[in-house]
Amino acid sequence: MRHGSHHRYRRRITAGLVVLVVSLGTNVFAQSVPVAIHDVTVIDGISTEPLENATVIFHRGIITAVGPSLDIDIPEGSSTVDGNGQYLIPGLWDTHAHLTYWGEDALDSLIQAGVTSIRELGGDVDLVEKWKGEVEAGSRVGPNMIWSGPYLEGIDAPDEYRLKVADESEARQAVNDLLDRGIDFIKIQAVISAELVAVLVDEAQKRGSFVVGHVPRGLSAAEASSLGLRSIEHMGPYLRLSEEDLQATIETFLKNDTWLSPALFSMVAPILARGEDPSSNDVVQRSNAIVLKMHEAGVPLLVGANFAYRNWPQRPGSGLHGEMHSLVDAGLSPMDVLILSTSRAAEFNGMSGRSGAIEVGLAADLVLLEEDPLADIRNTRKIAAVFLNGREIIRD
Repeated sequence: MRHGSHHRYRRRITAGLVVLVVSLGTNVFAQSVPVAIHDVTVIDGISTEPLENATVIFHRGIITAVGPSLDIDIPEGSSTVDGNGQYLIPGLWDTHAHLTYWGEDALDSLIQAGVTSIRELGGDVDLVEKWKGEVEAGSRVGPNMIWSGPYLEGIDAPDEYRLKVADESEARQAVNDLLDRGIDFIKIQAVISAELVAVLVDEAQKRGSFVVGHVPRGLSAAEASSLGLRSIEHMGPYLRLSEEDLQATIETFLKNDTWLSPALFSMVAPILARGEDPSSNDVVQRSNAIVLKMHEAGVPLLVGANFAYRNWPQRPGSGLHGEMHSLVDAGLSPMDVLILSTSRAAEFNGMSGRSGAIEVGLAADLVLLEEDPLADIRNTRKIAAVFLNGREIIRD
């Protein structure tokens, strides 16, 4: 039996998102009652098949029930959402974000696009710490964040958002200072020696953390993997590899459990902005072929927009959808991309026990879509509602 108030969401093209946090208006369910989305198709972020005619219930930000609607008893007094003809997916992860290059309005843009979690990969440590704290305190709307603080590099690196280290002692001190501050992991750029990377990895691992980043100059991606980088960003290191060297790199990644963060859309977006066709661009097509080969071999992928400067065409929120589309263009299935953008991203970031899937006990970070993303991955843009930690954010 269904009880309580009843809602049906249909997106109006010209409408913006209403985001209400402190005061609860007509567009936000009070957290004192359970919320039930019924008769919806659930794509849970883990299973390879959707669950049709399902009901998902959450209360006080936590999912309490998932299953066929006929089997779910909706609690008395619940607020109900008619999900008939709609699709429910977990909140999306953007695993390649640079908030401070763009500015604080990136936080709202991400939520509007259904991005409820991010991996912040380098910027102003004070600003990100402030925004992160405000989000966690509930005084600002924004995604959950895993963050790296500034880039760690050698003394010859550029200055912007860098923490430069000259020797082993400085490298170890930098890792401990950042981790003591609450940083989740260490990010490097390319201007750093292999010896210092090895020191950073060693010190981070001692503290239960890890290092990600670009391939240091003079090294191959396979060598960077063997130094202990947990993820490697961008496609540049692979484009000129022979097929034999590419296969050897894949085998090294598999051995070391190194994740690939391809950021394909950061190559595609400028081409689209010029009015050109990415399918005729040799670099894009070579990158696509490499990503597909790695994926088919079992190398885990991270899905991220690589948004940063405001004059870059990939933007907060929409850029993540562009990356998902680019991965489908590369040959991945929409289901594969959805899993990578939700549960696998949460796994990489140590958040599997909190979010990334539609499962009982996890946070109610959810996106309600008007059309089937498995039929066309671009349908992830057709958002009817976003639920962030059970708090409703909808198109009015």
